[in-house]
Amino acid sequence: ALSLNMRSNEMDLDKLLGPFLPKDTGAKPAPAAKPKTETAKTPPADPNAPPPEDFKLTEEQKDMLKDADMSLDILMKKITYDQTEIKDLTVKSEVKGLNTKLDPFAMAIFDGNISAKGSLNLGADPIAFTGAFDMNAVQVQEIVSLVAPEHANVLVGKANFDLDLNGAGTTPATLSKTLSGAGAFAFLEGTANGGSIAEQLAAKLNGFISDSSITKAADGVFDQAAKLLENPVIKASPAGQKFNLDQERQKYQSFSTIQITDKMQADQDLKDTKGSLEIKAGRVYITSAKASDSGSFDLNSSVGLDMSLGGKATFTASKSLKEHMKAQSQYADLMFDKQGNFALDLALAGSAMAPAVNVNFDPLKQRFQANAKALVEKEVKKEIEKLKNSLMQGKVDEARRALAKKQEEARRKLAEERAKAKARADAEKAKAQKRAEEEKKKAEQKAKDKAKDKLKKRFGL
Repeated sequence: ALSLNMRSNEMDLDKLLGPFLPKDTGAKPAPAAKPKTETAKTPPADPNAPPPEDFKLTEEQKDMLKDADMSLDILMKKITYDQTEIKDLTVKSEVKGLNTKLDPFAMAIFDGNISAKGSLNLGADPIAFTGAFDMNAVQVQEIVSLVAPEHANVLVGKANFDLDLNGAGTTPATLSKTLSGAGAFAFLEGTANGGSIAEQLAAKLNGFISDSSITKAADGVFDQAAKLLENPVIKASPAGQKFNLDQERQKYQSFSTIQITDKMQADQDLKDTKGSLEIKAGRVYITSAKASDSGSFDLNSSVGLDMSLGGKATFTASKSLKEHMKAQSQYADLMFDKQGNFALDLALAGSAMAPAVNVNFDPLKQRFQANAKALVEKEVKKEIEKLKNSLMQGKVDEARRALAKKQEEARRKLAEERAKAKARADAEKAKAQKRAEEEKKKAEQKAKDKAKDKLKKRFGL
């Protein structure tokens, strides 16, 4: 067994490994520039350059290493490889033939630190690997540039990664087929330089709102009210004439004026964004939640090494966005569920640089129409009930007035009858008194005449 203990302050691996590397591998793309005040653009790859080849050992090299039995203990302060600077490279390895075990493998690179442990199969064609990787505060665009250099600037910033990976090959074309694994990520800082999902969602939601109508959703309710108002009795009544169904329709128009674009501006800041990763079949499947002032996006998406975008997301509006909507129209909550939440399911397509968002508005449309109809039924029914009550009150008042009139007529007739009866009684009394006076006078005259007759007889007259 051979033990190799290596220490170095500085080494250029391009020169050291030159004899083992494939010849004429084509022009290598320049490494992504580290961002300063703004993101640098990656130079386009030369379309005439031959595709890169995977690193593999020749049969002569394999034969030379097949009986190898060695251990490596390497510490290098600075290494230059493929225009990339590596610091504090630490490698402890056991080599048995064409199989190599690494524990640990660590280095400072991409402005951060990477540590790993795993194994390499140098006899595979292309070479195969498996291992656990821990990356701390690395520049994400540098990682992306390893597998998709033309898209290195889609994500810019520092992040932590904890990944278990296995695969084969060293070129993007091969890795896209063989690389698989799972793990977690957390952005310390960063920016997504692709298109804005939030802005597209806002535009589509504005379109849905402007095309939606409370009055259309409740057409049946208004039709029933219109028929009721055609009733001759109601139509002729003062209350019926004052009731304006068009005004009832008009008050619901504010809903269609709701706009949320100013609250759904592009939010590309990735700071504190966390989630889980799964890599398979050339795609990175991402599960993550990203919050902003407008709301949160729960992502269950995937990105290919060609930056093609797929998967789903759910947007849940924040309290401030819902209040902004209700400030524009008191009927905004017709779109909210029973718990007062406002969520939309999204399907993602396009690419990371130019995402396309498709929104499933069917659940929202059904909820809005049901809530709108229920609201109009309640409010219009309330107004109709007021109208009916007004009519009923009018009938009661009319009946009361008729009764009062009849009672007054009866009192008047009774007074007249009493007056007539009194007049008759007074007339009869006057007649009786006159007769009594006449009888009295007759009696007095008769008495006088009788007295005269007595005097005549007495004196012989």
